[in-house]
Amino acid sequence: MKNLISLLVLFFCCCHCIAQEERSASKKGTEKMVDKAKKINDKTKELGEASNQIADQAKQSSENVKQIVGNVKTLLKIFEPILSFHFKKNKEKQKSNITDQTQQSENQTNTVSTNQEQSQYGNQDQSQSSNASNGNVQTGYPQSIQSEYSNANNMMTYGTPENNTYNQDGTMNLGHQNNGQFGNCLNLLEAKVMGMGEAEDASGKVDLIFFSQYGGLGYSLESPFDAPTINEGVSIKSWRERNETEIAETKLTISQFEKISSNTALMNAVKNTQGFGANFYTSNKMDGRVFAVKLQQDNKEVYALLAVYKQFGTAGSKGYLQIKIKVQGIDKNGDGYPDANAYMRQ
Repeated sequence: MKNLISLLVLFFCCCHCIAQEERSASKKGTEKMVDKAKKINDKTKELGEASNQIADQAKQSSENVKQIVGNVKTLLKIFEPILSFHFKKNKEKQKSNITDQTQQSENQTNTVSTNQEQSQYGNQDQSQSSNASNGNVQTGYPQSIQSEYSNANNMMTYGTPENNTYNQDGTMNLGHQNNGQFGNCLNLLEAKVMGMGEAEDASGKVDLIFFSQYGGLGYSLESPFDAPTINEGVSIKSWRERNETEIAETKLTISQFEKISSNTALMNAVKNTQGFGANFYTSNKMDGRVFAVKLQQDNKEVYALLAVYKQFGTAGSKGYLQIKIKVQGIDKNGDGYPDANAYMRQ
């Protein structure tokens, strides 16, 4: 009997131990599963954060690239109002050329250095001015782009001028006050010449006035603010608006002027020119002279280069200048063309 009781007790003890071990094993298994689940969750969270970080970096990189491309566009484009507004044919071809050149500039953005991606009025001024004086105007961009823009004037077929104020070679004609055919008042942004009657009605658009003085013994380009009181019997000082334009002769040659194709080069040429005033006067003809022109007033801001290719006549009715104009290009909406309103201050 005692043996039977002992066996039963032993049996129950074994069963209890086995059950306890099973519970312990089950608990350890559960803990392991929980640990594994936690590790998986932590890893997933890390991967998610890394993915978000990569996405943010990609977005930032994309924005940086867009900004660089925008800077390249801004730096490359100047504005040539004669070609933009006054040639009937090949306007679409010119647009296509500009688009192709802009696309090529975008493809070259990876080769543009950090300094070149910064402000268009950076530390390049001195070196570019030096290069300009040696006949080698630099834009700071890959030679392939620079050469295409630099050669654009020489190689482009301009098309048919809209009237005889504009010439096949891309120049325009600006008369003096006695000229019987061409007006002597110049609107830089529109590359438009006006006689005194038209100019008086649109006086706020007149930037320069060309005069033959002392019977052809001297010549001047005048700011409307400083122009002689009477011109063709009309009092300029009675105009409702008179722009305070400033002008100075640069050291650039016509050849160097032709090579200027970027806002950077144009602005450097303007900034490095000394002796700005309300007029320029010379007792000699103006052939081959290149002028820097700027207008900085409360409602308008314009920077330009004006080159005189040839002066015809003296004081008679046939006297005029054959000129080209390059204006700082401002393209705020990125469509590849300067925005006229961007030059006006609110």
